[in-house]
Amino acid sequence: MTLHSAMKRSAERERTAALFEAMAARCGATCTRDRYEIDGPREITLHLTKDGATVDIELNGTYDLDAFLGHWFFDDRRGRLFRPDFGPDTWGQAHHKATSTADHAEDLCAMIEGRFLRMDDGTAFVPED
Repeated sequence: MTLHSAMKRSAERERTAALFEAMAARCGATCTRDRYEIDGPREITLHLTKDGATVDIELNGTYDLDAFLGHWFFDDRRGRLFRPDFGPDTWGQAHHKATSTADHAEDLCAMIEGRFLRMDDGTAFVPED
């Protein structure tokens, strides 16, 4: 299992990015990669998009974090919100954003894959009032 501290090594950032990219391809999501953004060459930012929702994942070797984060938002809301049970930060109500967190990269990857599957079966969103 990959801890966030492993992101200090370039080879681990690349291996972890490939893990998320392969999962996105399996789920029918698109994945784009930003390299060398604000924090320089020790960062890979992934944008995984499906059905108008995007999750951003930063693999950053300079951050001193204990967990992996996935930040969800809508590229195209279409009058809908994430269901209350989509992410732990929706506070029991539907919301326009959500965050997924996991201690290991593989766990976050599996969690995101599950969210993409919920998009497929129609249980990820509710209409916005």
